[in-house]
Amino acid sequence: MLVYLNFDGVLHPNHLQYRYRRPPELLSPSHTTFEYAPALENALEGCPDAAVVLNTWWTYYLTVEACLELLPASIRPRVVGTTLVGGIDEAPLPNRVREAERHIGVQTNELLVLDNSSARYGESLLPQVLLVNEETGLSCLSAMRALKKRLHSQWSRAASDKIDRQPVQIPSIRNGRKTAVRQLTETPSADHREE
Repeated sequence: MLVYLNFDGVLHPNHLQYRYRRPPELLSPSHTTFEYAPALENALEGCPDAAVVLNTWWTYYLTVEACLELLPASIRPRVVGTTLVGGIDEAPLPNRVREAERHIGVQTNELLVLDNSSARYGESLLPQVLLVNEETGLSCLSAMRALKKRLHSQWSRAASDKIDRQPVQIPSIRNGRKTAVRQLTETPSADHREE
């Protein structure tokens, strides 16, 4: 399963200030960045083949490697790509949600988009989207229950089906090159860029 992960509103409250090539600044004085990350670690424990795609502004303003260093050690090896690659501060900002939708491309039941309640995804993706409260993120017990239920129901279904374990190229960027990841059902096309 692929988990498309937004940091903001999921791993900490969604109140940040972004500056190019500098770590985003959390504007919630009583909170710290990534304070809810242990909850994500806990949820992923029972899903050894779950891979993470970073779907966050952090990878646009910092490097992917810098973002990996901010994540808990147990999550880092699960990261197989990102939907946003660092940009130039004069360039127009991409639409993060549209970039995620383009990155996902082919619909499959073996993915989960984990984002905050302010994100607006297209109707076709809604069955795979789990939106959490942008203030409480994964610190909320009901959000954690929903996440675990979604992860484990996907994991149980995938484990009982025949799983294609062959690596499939999907548009994942890691260290500037595409990375093969396991896709449990459908094979997406190799390139989802808009022509």
